[in-house]
Amino acid sequence: MTEKRPLVWLSAAHSNSKVRNALVSRWELTDFNAENPVPLLLSPPVSARVGVLDLSQGPIDELPWFEHWLEASTCPTGWALLPIAQ
Repeated sequence: MTEKRPLVWLSAAHSNSKVRNALVSRWELTDFNAENPVPLLLSPPVSARVGVLDLSQGPIDELPWFEHWLEASTCPTGWALLPIAQ
């Protein structure tokens, strides 16, 4: 069995997109809720190199802490972006 690689998942609460469901089998997801303030002791997996910004639940305007989450992120390689809901 192959070891799952760490992946940071930042979304609104209760995100259950098709993309997320497809990744669960191959990635070790660490979820963060963008609707909440960034915790003082944010602890994403040290080995997580990439993350997913799941905006499929609604526009960024409805996530007041979104910019703070991006500033606090530690994903060195980058973020994948799921499209904003229309």
